Amino acid sequence: MAPRSFGLKCYLATALLALACAAGPALQAQGRPQLLTAGTPAPDFSIAADGGGNLTLSDYRGKVVILDFWATWCPPCQKSMPHLETVAKAVAGQDVVVLGLCVWDDRAKFDAWMKAKRSSFSFKFGYDPAGRSPNGLGAKFNVSGIPTTYIIDPKGQVAATIVGYDSGDTRVEAALRKLGVKI
Repeated sequence: MAPRSFGLKCYLATALLALACAAGPALQAQGRPQLLTAGTPAPDFSIAADGGGNLTLSDYRGKVVILDFWATWCPPCQKSMPHLETVAKAVAGQDVVVLGLCVWDDRAKFDAWMKAKRSSFSFKFGYDPAGRSPNGLGAKFNVSGIPTTYIIDPKGQVAATIVGYDSGDTRVEAALRKLGVKI
């Protein structure tokens, strides 16, 4: 009986995490700030990069930037990562940068995740130590559910926002095409 009980608890915990990740639209309806809209200047930031140094958004001015807000504990975030890697490979050699921004997470968990999974991804990762605070990166971009993806145009303005991820999702590719990226 114990293994079955454990399996049910794992299933329920995973379902609750998935609901928490996908809660963005419902939370916005309850007074949370709306995501930044197309044409809005993207807030500049500088956060710790995996492997040292910093990731600073303004360093990528002149390029299309895919900002993916995620956390190690978020199942939809984990499902979206291989898709982002496929996109990163498809746009290699073009002026497109993919940045995986770990928010709302513990530094030790981020470091452990990077150690275990880093070799599977070619794009850059950063960690936001401010987490859920008003100074956090998620707050600057009005993120209330993850994964949330922003597409930033070469002028540094928001071109598209995408919340959530499902298998077969092609919203990132569609947003990139609108900016003239071949994919």
